[in-house]
Amino acid sequence: MRFSELFEMPSYIPTELPVTDVKVHVASVSTLDRQYDLLGTVQVRNQKIIAALKKDKSSAIIGPAVMRADGKPSMEVVATIKFHKKPKLGDAGGGKSLQIDTVVATDDVQGFGYGYQLYKMILNQGYTIVSDNVQYVGGKELWLKIIRKSAADRHNVFILQDGTYMRDNAGNPIVFDGVNISPEDIWSENKKSEKHYYTLLVAKNI
Repeated sequence: MRFSELFEMPSYIPTELPVTDVKVHVASVSTLDRQYDLLGTVQVRNQKIIAALKKDKSSAIIGPAVMRADGKPSMEVVATIKFHKKPKLGDAGGGKSLQIDTVVATDDVQGFGYGYQLYKMILNQGYTIVSDNVQYVGGKELWLKIIRKSAADRHNVFILQDGTYMRDNAGNPIVFDGVNISPEDIWSENKKSEKHYYTLLVAKNI
């Protein structure tokens, strides 16, 4: 499917994401076709929301379909996930594993769920998502949301420590449901002015 076809199709709008002062930029359909692969679309109130993964797997973007000032159909990029170039992920490694580097969004999409929606579309394409080595409070909350919705959205979340999955007594990787592992075993807190969390969480489709 080409991006230009999206403007003749339905889709849906989500809700939540850590914010920053990133400015909106607009990507034309030709730019999207040249540089990105489609992850999926959603729609709410007649507004298309498009998610795309850069062909070199360096980033993923999400935002509404708009008409540019020159009349060309385009995408308004309101949130971007950047991925580490060469992550060493041990048990979670592989050709379809993407490790988060940074998540940025425009300040007017707080509470809209773009981060979760983008994660979900990446997972739906068969990719494994791994958290960054350092997580801030907003990142932790986003992962907790992924965990809460994991059963309904058909993905599992695992805990990776020193490149190895946490396992049960039988040696099987433990599926983290938000309560079956103590938070102290996952998120350790730095004593700086802002909380940091040192953990790798791994989400993959069932």
